[in-house]
Amino acid sequence: MDILNVLTVNKGEKISIVGAGGKTTLMFILAEELKKRGRVLITTTTKIYLPKRNQYNCLILKDSFGAYINEESKYILNGNIVCVYCGNISKTKEPDSEIHVYGSSVNGENKVIGIDDESISNIL
Repeated sequence: MDILNVLTVNKGEKISIVGAGGKTTLMFILAEELKKRGRVLITTTTKIYLPKRNQYNCLILKDSFGAYINEESKYILNGNIVCVYCGNISKTKEPDSEIHVYGSSVNGENKVIGIDDESISNIL
């Protein structure tokens, strides 16, 4: 069964996933399906492990001034994150068919620290 046949998700809507386990897995399964309809933004209000490179097209983190940086870069700095990785951007006819992971930083446990609701609304 295609999970999107069960859900009614329109462009610009937010999906919240709560529960004791499997949230990140479900989030990436949904993102993979939803990217067929356009660009997908993934974030957390807590923490998620840094996804594998094949799970997203672009990782976007806040710089030390609180602005999101969307420049192509192939490294992440510890501490104040000032750069992102956007090395897998689609070259297809539908450039919006991508998964973008947003966070405020990556901590010492290799977890993406989430962003607040206001930041999510500003991005959308």
